[in-house]
Amino acid sequence: MKPFVFLFLLTFSVMVHAEKIAAPVLLAPSDAKKDMVKEAVTLTWQKPSNEATTPIFGYRLIVSENSRFNGYSFSNDTCNNSCYVFLEDKNTFKQTTSVRLANKVYYWKVQGFSAKESGLWSTTNTFQTQKTLLIPTINAVNANPNAVIQSGTINFTADLSGNLPDKYSVKLNYGNGLIAMTGSGTSYSLSQTPLLVGKKDFSVGIYDAFNKLKGNTASSSFEIIKGNQPPTIKFAETPTAANLGKSYSVKLAANDDDNNLNSVLIDWGDGATDALDAANNETKTFTHVYQKAGTYSLIANALDDLELKSDDLTYSLTVSTVQTLPTVSSINVSPQSVVSGNSLTFSASLSATLPTGYSVKINYGNGLVKMNGSGTSFNLTATPPSSAAYKIGIYDSNNALKGALSTGNFSVTQPIISHSPTLKLISNDATITVGATYTVKLAAHDEDGNLTQIAINWGDGADDFQTASNDVTLTFSHSYTAAGSFGWSATAYDADNLNSNAISKTVTVSKVADVSPVTKTTGYSKIANNGSVLSDSAKLGANPTDWACTQDNKTGLIWEVKTTDGGLRDLAKRYTNYTPDYPKCDDAIYGAGKCKEYGFTGELGDSTNTDGFVSAVNNQSLCGADDWRLPTRDELQGLIYCSDGKYNKLTEESLNSKGYGYVCSSSSNENGLMTTSPTINATYFPDIKDNYWFWSSSPYAFNSSYAWNVYFSYGDSSYNGKDSYGYVRLVR
Repeated sequence: MKPFVFLFLLTFSVMVHAEKIAAPVLLAPSDAKKDMVKEAVTLTWQKPSNEATTPIFGYRLIVSENSRFNGYSFSNDTCNNSCYVFLEDKNTFKQTTSVRLANKVYYWKVQGFSAKESGLWSTTNTFQTQKTLLIPTINAVNANPNAVIQSGTINFTADLSGNLPDKYSVKLNYGNGLIAMTGSGTSYSLSQTPLLVGKKDFSVGIYDAFNKLKGNTASSSFEIIKGNQPPTIKFAETPTAANLGKSYSVKLAANDDDNNLNSVLIDWGDGATDALDAANNETKTFTHVYQKAGTYSLIANALDDLELKSDDLTYSLTVSTVQTLPTVSSINVSPQSVVSGNSLTFSASLSATLPTGYSVKINYGNGLVKMNGSGTSFNLTATPPSSAAYKIGIYDSNNALKGALSTGNFSVTQPIISHSPTLKLISNDATITVGATYTVKLAAHDEDGNLTQIAINWGDGADDFQTASNDVTLTFSHSYTAAGSFGWSATAYDADNLNSNAISKTVTVSKVADVSPVTKTTGYSKIANNGSVLSDSAKLGANPTDWACTQDNKTGLIWEVKTTDGGLRDLAKRYTNYTPDYPKCDDAIYGAGKCKEYGFTGELGDSTNTDGFVSAVNNQSLCGADDWRLPTRDELQGLIYCSDGKYNKLTEESLNSKGYGYVCSSSSNENGLMTTSPTINATYFPDIKDNYWFWSSSPYAFNSSYAWNVYFSYGDSSYNGKDSYGYVRLVR
């Protein structure tokens, strides 16, 4: 066996302390204690008397085989003579293994210590371990009888080779845990009533006070035999009422687990009995005719071959005189159809008066319900939740149907609930100039599918309306004839004259800027991302104080300057002049990868129209503002700069036939256009390349699907279909 566990040794420096830790007082075992079990030694002591004023960190405990307490080793977990144990803040030590020797005197003492000093040692106590015991062997075990019928008693016995030592016991285990046997000397026994059927093993062993097996075990077996069980009996069919003088039948079935069922018997309760031979689960039919009306107690039993009888199966039977029941001659429901939540009345007429003990019941989809009335007329007012068929019949007190059911139908309709339409703003222009076209896009939805129109009041005395369909976007256009702020309001209507909540917006109408073409544009200022004015040496960038916009000091207009960072305002991106309902770029139409190649995808969520770009820039508050818009043609042409100072304005006829506007006029090419480019101040607009043309908000008067644009390659203007892709420079 292992000796005392070598746990730990701490060395503490002894420091000067005001009060020395007092010596603990040893409590148990008492000094010179004998016959201690060496497998479970427990040592306890009383804490030092000055613990309250002198903190105790823990205790040192020495247990030794000699009174000098020497011979212990720090280098391994065994020791020849004694062991040193460190216990943290406990005043008890329970040995978990075994001391080294039996019939041996051990010496022990305890010392308290703190983080600063070691205390006084206690006195030395001793204890002596038990002598080595001679454990007898088990010579024989027996179960008598070796086989017993279930619930019978078996006497288990065991014979030992010698007397059992003190504090040891003989224990039996037959599958139900260890059970101590009784006896003395060499003979032990125990009577038990095992319940589980079958052959079972059992064993007997000798155990110490700690329930540890000592020595050998002896085993044998016994058998529990299942005894004869009584049969069981049940009704094969639920019994019904009986009529006087009429044949009445009862169906019974019995079962016997021992397979020795003999017969089934019935006592009719009027002095008559019957018996029939029976096999397991065989249905037996018994028939009887009662000669007198009344209540009878039927008793049925089953017998096996050993005349063991089942429990009584009883039934209380009422024998009635035969009655002639009426029939349901007619049924009706009024009204035939109702709106959900309203009631209707069911009625029934019988061919004769209803006898006592019977009722007229209806099932209209909610289970059987008793109808009100007497004699031959019955009715019930109810509020069914939904359409259904209904059935009316006559029932006895056991809820059994007597006669035929009469059936009919009714309907329940749901009330019509009209819903107001909803209106959604798709887009609208933020600002507009006098005489220009202002557009609003609206879409409505009506849950009932009877949307009729969307009407708009422009706020200047003018109204407009259009026929509407669910979720179809409608475009409303209007030209304001005077400058100012106008509040417009739109509402959707349905066929039930219900209207949506109104959508209202304010539009600012400004005067048309009087910007005449000039031969030279000067006086520009650089504007930062945060809207501040910068010096001419400022550089383009994304920081708040970097250059992002250019102000024309003559007109007061502030222009967007394009970037080359691949972001929202990258100069390579182009857009259609259609509104947001124009289809997005589709590689299936333009070819694989073309949308990306043309710069039609990215920050705008694949939106390729100018409205989407304007909205996205305003959401970013470019140069501290959110009122950016498409410039007019004249505003764009105000940026044209001819390097030779010469500027030519084509005639209206030329404009309409060729599509050209103002151009730089010298050094013409084959088209009569100047070839030196760009025709814009490159210092303040360093984002122009050859053949760049920019969209304006000015529509082409001869075809509403076209709009004007300006080429800064030559300084001319032209018009293109709104589905064409062009560049955009925003203005405010």
